[in-house]
Amino acid sequence: LILLFGILLITILISIIFTKSFTKPILKVIELSDKLNTMKYSQLFREYQNNSTDEIGILSQKLLSMKKELDSKQSLLESQQKALDATAIVAETNIEGEITYVNKKFCDISGYSESELLGQDHRVINSGFHSKEFFKDLWENVLKGNLWEGEIKNQSKTGGYYWVKTSIVPIF
Repeated sequence: LILLFGILLITILISIIFTKSFTKPILKVIELSDKLNTMKYSQLFREYQNNSTDEIGILSQKLLSMKKELDSKQSLLESQQKALDATAIVAETNIEGEITYVNKKFCDISGYSESELLGQDHRVINSGFHSKEFFKDLWENVLKGNLWEGEIKNQSKTGGYYWVKTSIVPIF
């Protein structure tokens, strides 16, 4: 009975040691994945640099590699957004047509603040110059996934009119 109890105790201790040695790296990968969105690649690399060649080490390196690529793409997108915002008026809408983003140039030209435009649709700047068929054709084209280009007469917050050469690019 004492021998069986001793064997059971040794088995439990070995199981605990084995489980900890197995779960510790997995918990480290879980922690790494939780931090992927909040930290830059260089910070994560310093914190999670793992030269292990086992599956957990390879998974960690793959996650870090994905984060590096994502950070690079995000940086490129931010640069392109800055260039676009510096040269054009930009607005984004959701599928319901509600404005979800406007840049500073859009606000400057329309006279509306960002908070006055967000959640609205583009009717807020509609001058009444264009026919319903004009907009029907425009939106039918865009909803098919096609680029629409043309000139639109809009009305500013103060009541003045302005023309914009417009490109509408559907991104679904």
